[in-house]
Order: sequence, then structure tokens, then C-alpha cells
Amino acid sequence: MSLRHSVARDAKAIISGGTPVKSSLQLGALIILYPVRNNRNRGDPFSMRQTGVCHKSSGRQSSAWIVLQPSPEVEKDMELAMSDIGYNSTVDEDPMVLHVIFLSFQRANWDDYLEYLRADLEALNEAAHYSRVGLDRHSKYPDSDFSVTFQDCQKLQRFQWKLVQASPALEGNLCVLRTCEERWQMLPGCLRVQATLLEIRGITMQLEFHKEVMRKLSEQARQAANLLHKILDFRANQQMQQASSTASATLSALGSEARTLTLLSHERDKDSKAMRALTFIATLYLPASLIATVFQSNLIQLLPTSSPPQPSRFVVAPQSWLPVVATILLAVLTLISAQSLDRLYRHLEARRLVGKGTGVNTT
Repeated sequence: MSLRHSVARDAKAIISGGTPVKSSLQLGALIILYPVRNNRNRGDPFSMRQTGVCHKSSGRQSSAWIVLQPSPEVEKDMELAMSDIGYNSTVDEDPMVLHVIFLSFQRANWDDYLEYLRADLEALNEAAHYSRVGLDRHSKYPDSDFSVTFQDCQKLQRFQWKLVQASPALEGNLCVLRTCEERWQMLPGCLRVQATLLEIRGITMQLEFHKEVMRKLSEQARQAANLLHKILDFRANQQMQQASSTASATLSALGSEARTLTLLSHERDKDSKAMRALTFIATLYLPASLIATVFQSNLIQLLPTSSPPQPSRFVVAPQSWLPVVATILLAVLTLISAQSLDRLYRHLEARRLVGKGTGVNTT
């Protein structure tokens, strides 16, 4: 008989209000949370699934089962188990045998899930234990160096969150097993019941072992996260020290350059003072130079007198006005030429700036 048909038949009998036998044993309703593979191509390959089981037995006369939201694997395994063991023989002797089949499937799922968590944590542990600590490229293990980033800390945080979600589920499975063991002991003590009781105790011991493994995984994840945070903090401190050293070296170079510029400025000040002194002295001698030049030229001539007792006298040359007029004309011509060249340069510079602003070549 298939599991779906038996579940539908027993659920219909219970809902219809059939009168139970006086010696019936209410074994209760169980809600079990367990990991299953979700067959997804991305993300976490496991998801938590919740299945409800309701069982009512009246000894060897009848046994009613309701299974809510079973996974396809659970349903297939239970149908195969029922067809193998013979529904009318073994189940009548031990109405709890389907519980064992269901809980055995949960145990196998926990085995796979913890193996997946262990492999996931092992990669993060290797990154935490064998990556270089500082920023230097010379690692003690150059062939097995890992690049540690803040994403690794996020992965460990997600790993710890998985453990936080899985721990209550595993504890709930253990509570279900203990409850089932108590209910088993209320059944008649045939050999089949005793064998089932031993099997359920074995599953309980295995889940207790998984609980201890999960506790150790949580401790290892906490230590790895602490180590990764220390590595990242140490690297951040090294980066700050390097940045501080670079800034200090830059400030020192700027200070040295500033001192050099100050010395050059002092030297320029000294040269400027010397030039001012020389300019002042040259300015003082300009009138004397002008007078000596005038008297040395032909503009003023020294003529002797006709009578010897009288001294010689200076006489202005008849055409002395010509050099003066020529000098004035040349000065005016020079000023006009300089002003014209300055205006032409300003005009050309303005046209160049206008052409550069508009992108048009005006040359």
C-alpha cells in the first residue's frame, strides 16, 4: 500500500470522527526542522525544511499516520520501506517503525549538511592561518598565500548565522528523539520494539555527536573571525604607518625646500641691496659725467684772449644747437616706436586669446 493512500485513508478516518479503541495510544504530533539539498545552481546548496508528523496507534489493531509537507526524498524512502518491510506485519508489531525511517533520513541529511559546513569552514580557516599578516609580499608560505579581505569576514559572519539557525533545529530533532524514546517504552516489549528502541538510541547518539561537532565549528568560526579581524587591523595600522611615514618624509622635503628658498631669498635681498647701493653711487656721478661730457665736446670751446694777462674763456660753438635738437628728435622717435610696438604686441595677444577661447585660429 502506498504512503499517500494510507495517509489519505487514515487522515479521512480521523477527520470523520471515527470512534477510537479504548486501548489506543496517542503518540502525538511532531514538527521537525531539518536541512535538505535545494538543488540550486547558486547560493547555499542546503535549505531548512519543516515537516509535520501526526501518529495515533491502538496497539496491533490500527495505526493512523498524517505526514505534512514531506520532501520528495522522504516520501520515496518511506514508501520503499513500507513496501519492503510489509505493512501488515512489521508495522502491526511495531507501529513506530515509520518514525525510525523518517528520523534516519534526517540523520543522513545532518551528516551531509555538517560535512558541507566543515568544508566551507576549512577554506576560511586556511585563509586565516596561512595568509600573510603584514603588507609585505614575503610570506612564510609563498605557495599557499591567501588574499584576506573584509569579504572573508562577511563569509564567516554568514557561516556563524547558519550555525545559529541550525543549532535550534538540531536541538529540536534531539527533543523529538527523546520524546519518541519515551513513547516507545510505553509499547508492548516485543523484540521488534526493542530493536527499534536501540536504533532510535543510536540515532540520538549520532545527533548528540553532531551537536558537539556544531559547537566546535562555531568555536572555530569565532576564532577564525577574530584572527581575520586582527590581520585586517594589523594591515590597516601598517597602511596608516606607511602613510604617516610618507607624509612625514614629504613634509621634511617641503621644509628643506622652504629653507633653501629662504636662503635664496636672503641672497637675493643682499644682491638687491648691493645693486641699490651701486645705483645710488652711479646716480651721484651722473651730473658730473654730464658736465664733463659737455665740456669735452665741441659744443663749448676754450678760446685764448688777445691780451696775455687776461685768462682764456669758454665760448659756445656757433652750431651747438644741432646736437641738442638731434638728441631730442631721436628721444621722441624712440618713445614713439616703443609705444607703437607695445600697442601692436597687446593687439596680437588679445587676438590670440580670443581665438584660443573660441577654438578658431586667427593667426
